[in-house]
Amino acid sequence: MNNFRVLVSRLYSIAFLFLGLLSAPLMGQGLLVEKAESTVEIRQDNLVRAKAEALKEAKGKLIMQAVSRFLDFESMIYLKPLLIQQFFEHADIYIESIRVISERNTADLTEFTLNIETRIFHSRLLTAFRK
Repeated sequence: MNNFRVLVSRLYSIAFLFLGLLSAPLMGQGLLVEKAESTVEIRQDNLVRAKAEALKEAKGKLIMQAVSRFLDFESMIYLKPLLIQQFFEHADIYIESIRVISERNTADLTEFTLNIETRIFHSRLLTAFRK
């Protein structure tokens, strides 16, 4: 009976150690995970351009969501033009990786919708605030 308890406690210890090691790389890099969806109009039947516009808009939304973690609502409203210039227009600087969750267009090819998830560098956002 005593050996069984020792075995179970060792298995639990190994499991917690293993889970800790798996989560360490994400915590070490300080990445934020955000999701966003963007819908754009398809102009002149150019689906490629619509995809690019949707991706740019979705990345900008994601960065603004991440920035909103550091600022209160009133500050977001007051600083909106500056935040758009610093973060929305230069979203690629802060993004580590992008995963496309879904993409779809309407049957009549008038709108394209893109749903993405990104990992954002926490440290780069903080550095931009310090500037």
